[in-house]
Amino acid sequence: MNNDNFGNVSLQKKKKKKFYIIPFVISVLVSFLLWNYVMMVESPTRQVTFESIPISIVKGDNSLAVISGASTTVNLTVSGKKSLTASLTKDNFKITADISDLTKYSTAGEYSNIPLKIELPDEISLVSQSAETVTLYLDNKEVKTFPLEVDFPGSRTFEGGCELAADMVELSNSEVNVTGPSSVISKISKAVVIIPIEGEVTSSKTFSGTPVLIDSYGGEVINPYLSMDVSTVTGKVPVYMTKEVKLCVDFKNGFFNEDNVQVKINPESVSVRGEIEKVRNIDSINVTTVDEKKFTPEFTASLPELEGISVLTAADTVSISISAPSYSEKTLIVNNISVNNPNNLSYSVPEGGIKVSVMGEKSSIAEIKSEDVFAVVDLGGISSLGNGAQNAPVTIVFSDKYASTCFERGEYTVLVSQAK
Repeated sequence: MNNDNFGNVSLQKKKKKKFYIIPFVISVLVSFLLWNYVMMVESPTRQVTFESIPISIVKGDNSLAVISGASTTVNLTVSGKKSLTASLTKDNFKITADISDLTKYSTAGEYSNIPLKIELPDEISLVSQSAETVTLYLDNKEVKTFPLEVDFPGSRTFEGGCELAADMVELSNSEVNVTGPSSVISKISKAVVIIPIEGEVTSSKTFSGTPVLIDSYGGEVINPYLSMDVSTVTGKVPVYMTKEVKLCVDFKNGFFNEDNVQVKINPESVSVRGEIEKVRNIDSINVTTVDEKKFTPEFTASLPELEGISVLTAADTVSISISAPSYSEKTLIVNNISVNNPNNLSYSVPEGGIKVSVMGEKSSIAEIKSEDVFAVVDLGGISSLGNGAQNAPVTIVFSDKYASTCFERGEYTVLVSQAK
């Protein structure tokens, strides 16, 4: 057989295949249309039962609250075309009990034989129902406000001196309004947000919780006819830490330090309490800053106020003593006096020099002389000397050799008068 014959056979097979596919597609399409017609137009009817369909209460402006009966459910048997009933669920049915008529339902009590209204989907008919009426117990509706309290079901203390500050909890809502039957609301003693704290506590905790209503016996009041205007409460629970910290002093001019002076503070340490984030890194408290030029060997100082931290001690002050065994002191008459006179005053400074008490390291005090110390009189704050003599402040300056080891004790002034 030559190649032309093979080509003819192949072409004939393709034509034959097309001949069978077209009728197949048409038959499938026709079958689908027929099935759809039967289901939509000629579909047989059938009965279907739906169980436990809840009822809804239509109240309108009725001021009464339902306390019993609203949880009743109804079984419905319905009929309809199979094509329609096949997709139904009990959510497609609505059953209501209407108590909005104030002429009938105006006082608290039991109301029986309240008719049930059933709404059905289109083209669905009712065959039977398990109940045609419902009995409801109504009570006066009340709204009562309860302050929100906080409850911690677990431990409130943790390792490292940490504890939950239950009295410092910050809530997004301070109270909750509860609406419901008076007979049920009367059983409520308080509203509580339960905050479980679990695991390691290293910082203050944020939380989210649902208010819980509690009766006078500590049990939870659960009733489907109660509602609250707050469903979620958020807030922060501070975690407080108590810690013993050392007391210390600081020095203003840098002459004294822990190596060359001895500082005794009574008490040496105090307990502090505050949020863990603030207390955790505090190892000492600076009671005061001592000016070496003005200090006295013994004095008292008030404990500083620390933001957000309480000092747990009965006393508000501490006793401080400072000794400087490596320092000594002597008095020098300073005659190297210069005057800062920005207002060009005609002035007169008393003769005889300025007596200055100098303190410093013992080796420096043994060597220092009057010529190593200078006094600068500042007349910048005086506008006129015509009204008589005035005190002018004096700044004491040391030569470079002694500037880092010696300092004057106290403050100095001179009496400056109008030049004659």
